[in-house]
Amino acid sequence: MKKGNDPNKGQLPEVAARKPGGPGSFLQVSGLGKGPMGSTDKSKKNDQHVKPIQQRKNVQLQRSTNGLPSKHAVLPAINKLSVKEKVLRGTLEDLPPLPSTVVRVFLSSTFSDMRAERDELAKTGYPRLKAACRDLGLDFQIVDMRWGVTDDATNDHSTEKLCISEIRNCQMLSFGPNFVSFLGDRYGYRPFPLELDIEEFEAIKNFLPFSEDEELLQQWYRRDDNNAPPMYTLQPIRTNLPHFGDPRPEMAAQSSQDKAEWWRIFRKLQLILRETATVLADRGRISREREHQYFMSVTEEEITTGIFQAKDIDTHCLCYIRELVGIQDDLDGDMTQRHLDLVEEEDDTKVIDACAAKYRTMLHDKVSTYLSSIKKFQVQWESGGINPIKDKQYLESFCDNFVSDMMSLVQKAYDDSDHKLFRSLKEGSSRKQRAEVYREVLHHLHFAQTKCELFCGQDEILSQIKMALLDKKHRRPVVLHAPSGVGKTSVVAKVMEQLPNWFDGGCIRVLRFLGTSPDSTNILSVLLGICWQLAKACKVIMPPGMLRRNKVTQNLQWVLRTVARSSPVPIIILLDSVDQLSPASGGHSMKWVPKELPSNICMVISTLTTDENECRKNLVKELQIDCENGNETDLPAAAGYFELRALPVVTAQDIMKAYFKKQKRALTDEQQTMFLEVFEKSPSPLFLKLLLDQAKTWRSYTEVDKESLATTVRDAILQLFIGLENKYGELLIQKALGYITVGLNGLTEIEIEDALSCTDDVLSKVYVYHDPPVEGIIRIPPLLWARVYHDIKEYLVQRQGHGKITLNWYHRQFIEAATERYTKGENAAQLHSTLVTMFSAEDSICRTITLEQRNNKVIQDADRQITLQQTTPNNRRKLMCLPYHLVKSKNIDKLKSEVLFNIDFLVSKMAAFSLQDVLEDIRDGLDMDSEDEEILQLHKCLLHMDSCDNVGGRSSLKLPVYILGCLPASPDHPRILSLQQQSREYLSHCLSPVLEPLIPCLMYSSGEENSSSTTLPQISGDQSAPFPTTGVLDIDFSSTGDKMALIYKKSQSESCVEEEERKEGRAQLEVVLISLVDMSVDETLNPGEELMMEEGANNRVQVLFSESPESPDSRCLLVCVEGSSVSAKYTLQDTGNIAESGQLSHQFPVDLLTHSSAPLMECILTRDSSKAVFVLGHREQGATLIEVYDIHQASVLTVIPLQQPVQYHQAKLTLTDNYIGFQIHITPDELFALRKKEGSYNKQKDANYKFWAVDLRTVTGKVIECNRILTPLPMRGNCFAALPAKTEQGHGERFGIGIQRQVVVWRKIEKDKCDIETVTGKKENGMFYRGTAVTDDPKQTTGGGRTTALEPSLDGSVVVSGSDDGYVIAFDGPLGRSINNRKTSPSTRHAREVSQLAVSSKGHWIASWCQTDHSLRLWQTFATDEAWNSGEAIFGLPLSELSVKKMSFSRNERHLGVIAVKGEAEEKRQLLLFRLGKVCEG
Repeated sequence: MKKGNDPNKGQLPEVAARKPGGPGSFLQVSGLGKGPMGSTDKSKKNDQHVKPIQQRKNVQLQRSTNGLPSKHAVLPAINKLSVKEKVLRGTLEDLPPLPSTVVRVFLSSTFSDMRAERDELAKTGYPRLKAACRDLGLDFQIVDMRWGVTDDATNDHSTEKLCISEIRNCQMLSFGPNFVSFLGDRYGYRPFPLELDIEEFEAIKNFLPFSEDEELLQQWYRRDDNNAPPMYTLQPIRTNLPHFGDPRPEMAAQSSQDKAEWWRIFRKLQLILRETATVLADRGRISREREHQYFMSVTEEEITTGIFQAKDIDTHCLCYIRELVGIQDDLDGDMTQRHLDLVEEEDDTKVIDACAAKYRTMLHDKVSTYLSSIKKFQVQWESGGINPIKDKQYLESFCDNFVSDMMSLVQKAYDDSDHKLFRSLKEGSSRKQRAEVYREVLHHLHFAQTKCELFCGQDEILSQIKMALLDKKHRRPVVLHAPSGVGKTSVVAKVMEQLPNWFDGGCIRVLRFLGTSPDSTNILSVLLGICWQLAKACKVIMPPGMLRRNKVTQNLQWVLRTVARSSPVPIIILLDSVDQLSPASGGHSMKWVPKELPSNICMVISTLTTDENECRKNLVKELQIDCENGNETDLPAAAGYFELRALPVVTAQDIMKAYFKKQKRALTDEQQTMFLEVFEKSPSPLFLKLLLDQAKTWRSYTEVDKESLATTVRDAILQLFIGLENKYGELLIQKALGYITVGLNGLTEIEIEDALSCTDDVLSKVYVYHDPPVEGIIRIPPLLWARVYHDIKEYLVQRQGHGKITLNWYHRQFIEAATERYTKGENAAQLHSTLVTMFSAEDSICRTITLEQRNNKVIQDADRQITLQQTTPNNRRKLMCLPYHLVKSKNIDKLKSEVLFNIDFLVSKMAAFSLQDVLEDIRDGLDMDSEDEEILQLHKCLLHMDSCDNVGGRSSLKLPVYILGCLPASPDHPRILSLQQQSREYLSHCLSPVLEPLIPCLMYSSGEENSSSTTLPQISGDQSAPFPTTGVLDIDFSSTGDKMALIYKKSQSESCVEEEERKEGRAQLEVVLISLVDMSVDETLNPGEELMMEEGANNRVQVLFSESPESPDSRCLLVCVEGSSVSAKYTLQDTGNIAESGQLSHQFPVDLLTHSSAPLMECILTRDSSKAVFVLGHREQGATLIEVYDIHQASVLTVIPLQQPVQYHQAKLTLTDNYIGFQIHITPDELFALRKKEGSYNKQKDANYKFWAVDLRTVTGKVIECNRILTPLPMRGNCFAALPAKTEQGHGERFGIGIQRQVVVWRKIEKDKCDIETVTGKKENGMFYRGTAVTDDPKQTTGGGRTTALEPSLDGSVVVSGSDDGYVIAFDGPLGRSINNRKTSPSTRHAREVSQLAVSSKGHWIASWCQTDHSLRLWQTFATDEAWNSGEAIFGLPLSELSVKKMSFSRNERHLGVIAVKGEAEEKRQLLLFRLGKVCEG
């Protein structure tokens, strides 16, 4: 078969049905298939060097000094490449089909006898199938051509031809099943052939015995010499019966008379043709197969195309046979003739048509031999036919079988297809991007094939472009310009086709027809897709972050140089119609165009000679092309700047011959002369195309009025539109073509039918001769749109549009003409509004309609049965189209309610596309109303989100988090309040844990100053109260987790401190008790003037909850301030919610520290929180005294004067509360001395802390030093923590000390000689050892694995370590082993050193903070979704400009509190309060 020929044209060839999982899938392209392209070698994942992937061991790539391959490297031969690799290299031959997401099934059956089954399917079956397919990301469309057949369709005898065309369309486009047949007791309508060849016609004519029969034959068949070969063609009915189907009321009688006359003539012609055909076959003049054409029913012809001539029919076809038992005994019944083929005898008795019955039996038998699975039903016949009530059980069974069988085929296709895997890929992932790029490349290659089919001539311009591309001295892009319609796009497509012939060693071709798909409109998307394609085609791995959308213009030159060095063959990039780019991101400025290309990369750019955005002039300016005489259009060819001239007449003649040969048509000499004369008036390829399509309808026996022919492109398009309006009605064409024109990248066929079905005035005009076939349902008849599409399909092109195949005008002049005629003024708003209704419909559209042409018949709540548009990331089409049409219809209220302030829509769009696309919608809203305060606030919020780095977690889930954390709640902004409430509901139901802000606390990180108090958004109940969020010094949670206490420094305006004290630098503190159940303030505890701290001092301030072991309802709140000799104690007694019924007793001041006047440094609670351990002394001199205090008994238990002062960095208690440990900073002088003593054993280069302990059970005050085994040298480390007791092996209290890549255990603390238990045995199985496999490179710049943070859970079940290379590792507390026995690196980590850790009370959750990348991450330790086993942070938030001072989880593991400071301003402490959501409650 010649390239470009349609395999479905001509004599019904076998049509290969689409195989969703066939060649050309993106599996290997996206890295998911087998072989080199699917390699996922993790050892190379973080390699910062660009490395070509070697596909075969025998291909040795020579490398240059910079690690890149030399130009002598050899890529695999083109014939050994996979289909996917060929596509990515730009090969046009043997292209796989475009991926389809529509299940498009042609329904074939006789009409009148199968009406009950079709009605049942329409009411219940099709909606079920649409819903089931929608769950798989597919659309379901049934093509039922039996209803909606008008007299116009009958007039030109086009219905049968259209049916066959639709079957082939279904076979080419459908995902899975494409054909279903209902067979009953009728054989069906049997027309006679539309065309007869000359010899056959003459034989029939000569055989006819009566002259009137010959006259009748010649009256209705006329010879057309414009057929190739010449044929006798059946004439349209109105040729001889002009009033057939005349809709005018005054012509009703004549119309009825002509209709009756036609059917009389039809039966007469049918009889004489059948009789003659039988005789001719008997005499051998024609074959039996040809004879059968005179007797064949439309149903058999459809089955022949849909089953007998198709491939893989068992996976694409279904058949149902129904037998009416007893119908032959009721031949005189009123409904029998609708269910049987009957003929009348001379005595008017009805008998079964024996001929039809014979052919029906043969058809049933033949179908049974083709299809392996056929469902058969038997129904008892009763007068009146199939009754929906009486035969309800049969109809339900039939419908259930149909739905089940259909979905079985769909599911099989889905399971075998790339579509299933494509949907499973994470949005935004590199694999998803590669898969999308592959589909984009395939779209442009198919478009190029279409443009090359009839290309002729233009040898001069092709030769000039060839010379420019082969000129090694020419390093600038080649520019091709021309006016609209001259054929730039076809020339670019031909260049693409000819490139392999121009470059002997082959080449890599990259092609984009700009503006023909969503991803070829924005220049950033275009360049990003090109970079991805080049990287895959050249086997190059790009460094992380290099292929980012917002940096692609800056990185383009680097990418081009890199792939140029990696590719042994030339790379040619073709960009057609840069004037079609959107102005966003500088698309029209041409600053993105490379001014100089690498030596083996060429680029061709085409544009209009003149356009409103001056793209050509900008190209000339950016490329610094010298202009002669100041006229850019007259540049020499040597500059690589070419103008495409008008199409020569000789070339037009060649194109005309090729076109008519393909169409099997011709012109008479007179018509051909007239054709060329008209063409010369506007010699452009587009005008030639319009003339050719018009001329192919000319008959040799018809007169063509030269004066009526258009002489310009615009006039020819308008003539086409007017002809359609006259044929189908002005209103239908206005709406149908209008919808295509205003649609975003056009519309899918389903969308066109849905839009027309939602247009009541069109439906009212359509239903003239009959009512809608199914009660309660009204849609545009499929046949009607099929006829329109058949007449304009030459001017439409299939495009990939957001996962769907859309139809759009193939040339901009059609867009301009249709826009001018159909979408001006109010028409545009109405068109966009209807599309808004369609794209926003998540439920059925049921609307009352009055059919004016049917005596004003009213159909209440008529169901339009449109495809429902669910708001999900998979429905990319809705996510782009709905806001587009809302903006175009200027409906800002609905834009706000359904898009901008709809959390489902926002999250889905961000998941499917990017935050930038969400911001574009918001900017469109601001263009409509720039002063809308709510949109401005939302815009500010998401701009802040965009400015932060993308840290961990699923990015789309961050959107509701930022909405809650950045947008201030105000009664004046009801939509913001609604959006925040939606966000909370969304997060409460999402399947992935997130950090849900309970207060607007995230804008602070961008420099926004929050007030000292924040009005809480209402969570539940009626209360909404202010409480402080800045100046917060400490927080603590109650043991039940339902209360939070915070202590904050009051502002000067709030403080009651006297002016004199304020001048002395003293500030007043206040405590607030908050209920986390309903986010209400239980109590504000104002201690008065006694609780003070020095302004600007970094004094430690603590607020601690304590609970009595004997009385859980009795709780104390302890407030400690460093430097003070007193603490404030508050006793809280309640039986439930303190805010509702509890009693609060203030006890202040209470002198807790009675045995010393030394100031307080720090307070630590024991594990059961019943006792407090106070460390007293002076910061400069060190701790000198320890007091153990029974909080609830208000008594001092032990006073321990230390034998030596302890200048510590951090104090910790062991979990059994018998020891207090101190992390002590080693001074530089002491560190120098230690290193000299350590000598060669110095393996702790960066460990600057030593560790002491004090036994709280004695009063000696002896300080126990932690030394190395058998040495007096201290064990130096970076961090330490109290570890759980390893009771199963008899070990008692332990401290863990972080050194290097492990945590060593300090046990047997009570011995005079401290015993340091180091790890023994295999390191991978040792205690708290992270293993060498947890880093790719021990010498990497992020650190070598030194432990920098260590934190246990309250119950000791989990111990977590953080390291200087950003990893977070969780260990089993008692056993000290990695929770998942990790031997490989976690998939995510911080950019640098882990600064802080927080572990929830039961060890289920971990929060980590990195000061370098300012990121807060949430990790999960229990395996509910394998998140921890993959080492992936399940959520992350960037907190730019903040430094975290404290993190703690509530005891019930439902909340996380964070205290952070902006920069170095300690006085600007900020509270961040998060809820972990319902999913975290487990």
